[in-house]
Amino acid sequence: MGTTLASSVQVRLTEALARKTARKLTISNCLVMAVVLFAILLILNVLFYVFGFTPIDSRSAYQTQVFIDEHQSSNDHTYGLSTSFIPVLYIKTADDELLNLHPTDEIPQDDVDTLLARDMPFGDSTFEIDDRFYRVHHTLYDALITEGDQTYHVEEILLFRDITKEIVPRHRLIVASIVTYLLSLVAMIPAGYFMAKRAVTPIRDAWERQRQFSADASHKLKTPLAVMLANIEMVLRHPEHRVADETPALQTSLDHAYRMCNTLSDLLTLTQVEDGVVDHMYAVVDMGDMVEQMYEDFEQLAVQQKVELKVNTEKGALVLGDRDRLEELATVFVENAIHYTQPGGTISIECAPEGTCAVLVVADTGIGMDSETIAHVFDRFYRSERARQVNPQGTGLGLPIAQWIAERHGGRIDIESGKDEGTTVRVWLPLKND
Repeated sequence: MGTTLASSVQVRLTEALARKTARKLTISNCLVMAVVLFAILLILNVLFYVFGFTPIDSRSAYQTQVFIDEHQSSNDHTYGLSTSFIPVLYIKTADDELLNLHPTDEIPQDDVDTLLARDMPFGDSTFEIDDRFYRVHHTLYDALITEGDQTYHVEEILLFRDITKEIVPRHRLIVASIVTYLLSLVAMIPAGYFMAKRAVTPIRDAWERQRQFSADASHKLKTPLAVMLANIEMVLRHPEHRVADETPALQTSLDHAYRMCNTLSDLLTLTQVEDGVVDHMYAVVDMGDMVEQMYEDFEQLAVQQKVELKVNTEKGALVLGDRDRLEELATVFVENAIHYTQPGGTISIECAPEGTCAVLVVADTGIGMDSETIAHVFDRFYRSERARQVNPQGTGLGLPIAQWIAERHGGRIDIESGKDEGTTVRVWLPLKND
């Protein structure tokens, strides 16, 4: 009851931590994206505003110079006729007169008068009058020009150009950018939370696996410890007994001690796997020879379980690997076959080269597994209810270790089984390159 309550509390704490982390990630991601989007929009609009006027200002400067050049004589002037539209150009003489030598209807006169009444900075600037936009090119000059029979001493030139058609789309673009920015912020909140939850999912799963791992490990170690303590206490209650009198209790304690050692060894291996500190001594391994030796090791166990053990190997199944680990891998499947095959059953071990792989096959006529069990056989500590009944001593760690060994050697494991139909395991390992 206490363990269940503690696990439930830990699960709730893990979920709460995951949600809190997701919220923090959402806020930070949204802030970062908001700043980035704002900076991008700001830079684009500034660049568009600044460099968008460059062609207009260049044209104004060119037309101003053409005006001066053409008015160096009294010939007919063609100023402005070759341009896409004629700007309004005023000259300011030495007598402070503002003259428009070539009046046009390009800009309403009222707007021109309003512009002339303003303080015009030198260079290029933009003004707005009643929703219309004008670009003003104001330049200092010191030149004599001729218009008809009149000569003027020009000190300044003001060129006015209507840029409403150019500026309005830009303003619309700015408004559209702002709207897009705001909509993006609105969309980023749920999207950011969704992405943050996805980012936190592996962390939450890792927490859950760690919690499950700790709970299962505690359970696996607690039972043999409890049995050992009970037996030792029973022995201590009878100090007058001889060792022979307490042999059953001592043997049981010894069996559970071995079981604990095996569990701890498997746990240590899995921990080293996760930390990436497991070293392999790679060499050429003859899988057929290895299987033949394993037959000798397991023959007696098969006799004790009253099952028939058959071996069939072929030459040429050479792989590059760690022999100790490969023996451990094969041992897992052979031991499982022996433990889960009823007396009178048959177990066959085959090893042969097939294509580019060495294939180890362990087949039995045992209790088999259903599809749900097969889907979880490589999960740590997983054992079906039927497997627990047939072999209570199992830890549920052998198959995960076997899978890791196969993957470390570039191989894979295939399992075919059915309930009460036996199990066939195939381990595919790449052959050594010549």
